[in-house]
Amino acid sequence: VIEEILARNPSVNIRREALLLAAQMEVDGNSKDAALGFYEKLLAEKGLSQEARAEAHWAAARLAFDLGQWDRARAHALAEERRSLQTRLQYRNEKLALLCLYRQGLFAEGIAEAKDLAKRKAFYPFRAELRLLLARGVEGAGDWKLAASLYHEVPPLSPKTAPAAEAYYRLGDHELNVFHREDSARAFFDSAAAVGEIFEYGRLGAGKSQALSRLTELRKAPPPDSTQPHYQEFMIAELFLFRLAQVDSALTRLDQIVQSPKPDSAYTVRAAYARAFIQEEFRGDTVKSDSQYHYVLKHFPGTEWAKQAEKNLGLKPTVETDEDKAHALFLTAEEMRFGGEDLQGKVVPAYREVVKRYPGTRQAAQAQFVIACLHEDLGHRDSASVGILDSAKADYRELQSRYKGTIYAGIAEGKLAAAGASVAPPSVKGPPAAATPVPMPESGTSEAGHEIPRPMPATDTAVADTAEPSGKPHKEELEPNYENVDQY
Repeated sequence: VIEEILARNPSVNIRREALLLAAQMEVDGNSKDAALGFYEKLLAEKGLSQEARAEAHWAAARLAFDLGQWDRARAHALAEERRSLQTRLQYRNEKLALLCLYRQGLFAEGIAEAKDLAKRKAFYPFRAELRLLLARGVEGAGDWKLAASLYHEVPPLSPKTAPAAEAYYRLGDHELNVFHREDSARAFFDSAAAVGEIFEYGRLGAGKSQALSRLTELRKAPPPDSTQPHYQEFMIAELFLFRLAQVDSALTRLDQIVQSPKPDSAYTVRAAYARAFIQEEFRGDTVKSDSQYHYVLKHFPGTEWAKQAEKNLGLKPTVETDEDKAHALFLTAEEMRFGGEDLQGKVVPAYREVVKRYPGTRQAAQAQFVIACLHEDLGHRDSASVGILDSAKADYRELQSRYKGTIYAGIAEGKLAAAGASVAPPSVKGPPAAATPVPMPESGTSEAGHEIPRPMPATDTAVADTAEPSGKPHKEELEPNYENVDQY
C-alpha cells in the first residue's frame, strides 16, 4: 500500500507522511531493519527541510545502533544536517557516534574523538559525561589506572547526575569482577546509589550493594535446617547469577552442591538442574548442558526437574512425577464421585488415598479439601449427623496443619471461624506431609524454543524480590545505550 501511495503521489508532504507512517508501523511491529529502510527512503526524497532531514537521520541512527550496524549508525548520526540542531541535540548525535566506535573496539579512535569533543566550548555543559566517555575508552584500551583516575574526576564535575552515578558504578564493578574486593566494590556501589536511584546506575549500584550485603549475611549464618545444608550455597549461587552477573562463581557453587556427599532433598536437585540450564542459556554450551540434563534424569528420576530436563533434551516424555501420579489418582476419585458412587464408602476413601500416598503434592491438598467439603455437605443434609460435621471440622483442621499457606488452608480457616470452631490446627498424628513442599518450577519459554522452569527458584526473599525472571533469566546489560543522551 505504501509503495502504491508513493508511486501515485508526487507531493513531497504526502510522500513524507507515508514513509514516516510506514517506518513507525515497522517499529511498532518490531521490524527495525524494515523501519530503517523506510527512513533511508525518506532521506532520498527531495524537498525535505533541514530539520526534517536531521530528524530522519537521528531516527535512522538509533535504529542502526539497535541493530548493531555501527558504521551505518555513525553515518546517520554525523550527517551534515546535525549542524542545524540545537547544541544538546548535536551532542546527542556526537555521543552516539562515539559509542559506535567503542562498540567496535576502536578505542584509540574513540578516545581521540572524546578529547576533541571535550575541547568544544559549546559542549562545556556536558564535560562530566565527556570525561566519563573518555574513561570508558581508556578502560577499554586496557589502561585501568588512568581510567580509574578519570572516573574519580567525574563526580566532582557534576555531583548529582547520571554520569556521577555511572562513574561510581564502573569503579565498583571493576573492584568486584577484576580485583574481587567485595568491600571496596560495595562502597562504590553505595556511592552510586547515593547519587540517586532515579538514575540507571544509581539503581544498579543499590542492587549490587544489597546483593553483596546479603552475600555476607549468608556466609556467616548457620544453616536454617539440618536437612537443607546447602541452602546458603544455593542462595549465594543465585545472588552471583541474577544480582551480580557472575556466571562462573554461580556455576562453581552449584557444582559444589551437586558433588557434596551431604544429602539435601531440596537443593541438590535444583542445583543439578540449574547448572545444566545455565550452561545452555547463558553459555550456549549444549554439549555440557545435555550431559548435565542426563545427570538429572539419572540421579533424580521422578522429579519435576527430571521431567523438565527430559523436555529440554527433546526426548519423548517418560518421567512420571509424584504430582502426575497424584493427579491420576485424584481423577479416579473424581470419576467415582461424579459417577454416583457411595460417598462415605468409596469416594471419600479414594480421595484419602491421594493424601496418604502422595502427601507432599498439590493434588493432595486439593483432595483433603474435597474430603472436608463432602463431610460438611453430608452433615448439613442430615441434621442428626453431628458426627459427620465433627469429621468435617477435623478435616479442615488437618488441612490447615498439613497444607499451610495454600488457598485451601485459607478457606478452611474461614470455615472453622464461621462454625465457631477453634481455627488453631492441632498437631497432626503420624508422618505429616511437608509443610513447605519443594516449589515446582515456573513455566516459560527459552530462546532455544523449549518450555523451561525457572532454573533457580528463589526461596530467599532477599533474592526473590528482585530476581523473578519469567522464561529465560534476565542477563543484566552493563553497557548503557545511546538513549541516555536524550536527557540533555
